Amino acid sequence: NHGVKGGQIVDMEKTAQAISAAVNIAENMAGDRISTKVIVNLNGISPVRHMVSNKMPIARDVVTQKDVTHLLYETRNSYKMENNQLVHAMPQYYKVDNSPALENPLNMNGQELSLKMHLLFAPPSIMQNIISVVQKGHLQVQEMVFTPYASALAVLIEQERKLGSILLDMGAGTTGICAFMNGAPVFCDTVLLGGAHITNDIARGLSTPIDEAEKLKTRYGHLIPTASDDKEFIDIIPIGENITSVDYRRKPKSELIRIIAPRMEEILEKIAKKLENAGIHTASMQNIVLTGGASNMPGLDEAITQYFDRPVRFARPKEIKSLVNAATGPDFASVVGMLYFAIDNAGDARSVSVSKSSVEGGAIRRSINWIKGNL
Repeated sequence: NHGVKGGQIVDMEKTAQAISAAVNIAENMAGDRISTKVIVNLNGISPVRHMVSNKMPIARDVVTQKDVTHLLYETRNSYKMENNQLVHAMPQYYKVDNSPALENPLNMNGQELSLKMHLLFAPPSIMQNIISVVQKGHLQVQEMVFTPYASALAVLIEQERKLGSILLDMGAGTTGICAFMNGAPVFCDTVLLGGAHITNDIARGLSTPIDEAEKLKTRYGHLIPTASDDKEFIDIIPIGENITSVDYRRKPKSELIRIIAPRMEEILEKIAKKLENAGIHTASMQNIVLTGGASNMPGLDEAITQYFDRPVRFARPKEIKSLVNAATGPDFASVVGMLYFAIDNAGDARSVSVSKSSVEGGAIRRSINWIKGNL
């Protein structure tokens, strides 16, 4: 798809053509037609984040689904952000009176139910471009999902979500970050650098075509220097027409490594800075989980381990029955994650709704309880 660069649309027509082509291929493979509503990932932006807390009296001293839904709805709507549109409303935890943090408060006895929620916002213009280009293919956007969050749903296991893990989804144009703690996402962001930037650096540094630079990166690239790098030589195909083997230039592999390492260090520095600014301490995390199409470079896991002083697990998407083998690699993490989101949105309250009578009734009930408690 040449209509997208760095995760964002740069050519509406090319992107629309790519979507239509993908839909046709998918329908032919499945032998069926897709529905008109689709889930789309949102990539290449740094979302605006905000944590909100809210509480309400429990109607009949026992928490019901109605209480939970009502609190989710009101907490989500308690904070508005000018010039930004809500993408995710992620519950962090509940409390009943002075209880410890709860994942599920249903059927707990108490007087007051409280909630902490993580809100993620994005510029509406970016979202509208996606909606418009999808509509060109006669489809409708039902939900949008931040790419690193979708990838986290696909690859993180339950223990990693509970004990604390940082997901790094390294793609071609971007590297997504999603941190989980106590079973809930506490941070999502994107670094606008990825595997393609390393490839471009190689192409420039060694004066070789882009496709050849990608081959060199995949075949010989690694991030941990060795003593043999200066002694091992590789053939470099120069840029130009009618190139023959006579024109090849031989370079020590160490030159390739010296090009790759600074760019990767820059990516890791930007990741560390974003985590630091958000108050996410890697030392408190169980591990770092690495996935994405550009994540399989030799030595990358070791380099990340050394940089963050945390163990690294290289991850593929969790198994989905009947998924073809070609779609089980790390480059399909975000796509598989959207399938998981479609099945279970992990409590996301962005689309939670309540009836008008319920909203009015809740306001009256809270007023009565306030009067009882203050008079």
